[in-house]
Amino acid sequence: MRLWTRCIGVSCVLCTVLVEARTVDMSASFPSLHISQQATNNQHGVSGLDNPRKIATSRDKKSIFVVSGDDDALSVFQLDSDDQLYFKQTFKNIDNNRYKLAGASDVIALDNGKWLITASFYDGALSLFSKVEQGGYQFVHSLSDDLSAKRVFKDPTPVGGLDNLKLLAPWSILKLDEQHFVVASYKSDAVRFFKLSNGRIVTNEPANKGVNKQQFGSPVAVQPIMNKETGQKKLIVAGFNDSTLTLLDKGDTQYYAVSQRISLKEYGCLNPQAMQAVEIINKLYVACSGSDKVLVLQESQPNQFKVIQVVAHPHLQGVNSLAMARDGRWGYAASEKSNGVIVLQNKPLTGLSVSTIVLDNTPVVSSISSLTLTRPDLLVVTSAKQDTLYLLNVTAPH
Repeated sequence: MRLWTRCIGVSCVLCTVLVEARTVDMSASFPSLHISQQATNNQHGVSGLDNPRKIATSRDKKSIFVVSGDDDALSVFQLDSDDQLYFKQTFKNIDNNRYKLAGASDVIALDNGKWLITASFYDGALSLFSKVEQGGYQFVHSLSDDLSAKRVFKDPTPVGGLDNLKLLAPWSILKLDEQHFVVASYKSDAVRFFKLSNGRIVTNEPANKGVNKQQFGSPVAVQPIMNKETGQKKLIVAGFNDSTLTLLDKGDTQYYAVSQRISLKEYGCLNPQAMQAVEIINKLYVACSGSDKVLVLQESQPNQFKVIQVVAHPHLQGVNSLAMARDGRWGYAASEKSNGVIVLQNKPLTGLSVSTIVLDNTPVVSSISSLTLTRPDLLVVTSAKQDTLYLLNVTAPH
């Protein structure tokens, strides 16, 4: 039996819930995954998990923050020293539309969870939450052009100069450090840099000079990749509608600017939606949600990436999530359109391949919207249609 803690403000109610650990038997040649815990919307006092989209963790990995697109919510969970999961708090637009969480799409945590920043797809906003002395969180403020979803998505009149912040339909946030971050906005067709200053979200205007007026093909993700030889960090932007990758590089300056564009259509990759870099082997993996492929790219010369492998498999149809181990030996992929977690294997001579699929039948984890390896032995999964947050224990073969 486990105790889940539900907090509203600083008032907490303990609820008892039995969580069954279910193990998937696999060959010893592949990582084994088993469901150690799960939290489901509107069960055992848990709320704010209707269509969970993304998660973030505190630096110490003891807090998990989840945004949900249909609940328009941010929810806070905590892991104790025994890795027991507890529900702590939730913020919902229905309770206060000042939160600007409509279609909440992503979240990052700064300063070990002292600050949380969310992106809202339909509110076109970034929202800031801060940790309070009692241990919970409070809303601070939001940053938005305050254009309604109807105006942005249904009105045929161009938005034009009303899109000042370039935050229309922000899909993802990438944390650069404990103060700076970058946002990919789908409808604005823009990548913009922001920072936390004096407890407020503000635009980073000097950093935005290199990306102003650039087009990114309706961006949905930004991935950093570090060249282990030069120590230079670059950013890769995935353009969903145009099926492109755009490389941002600092060159001899301190700000990012476009240095390369790659069309992925010639490789059969449509609608790239997720990326994962493995810096130790200098490779970038791209999930193509409009097809059945994962692409592998590598930096062939300074500031130039090329596709070195195309992995196609029926299990990869609609693949929209990726999580790779830090050493690149194993990885995990999933599609929101199907069931299960796809196990990927990387070999020096043959490259990446699909090894197997697990949790696709009794027990089944379906409609996966995100995969996050918070530790080598813990894979956190969000299921959009099951309205569930899963913790999967990972045991890799020797």
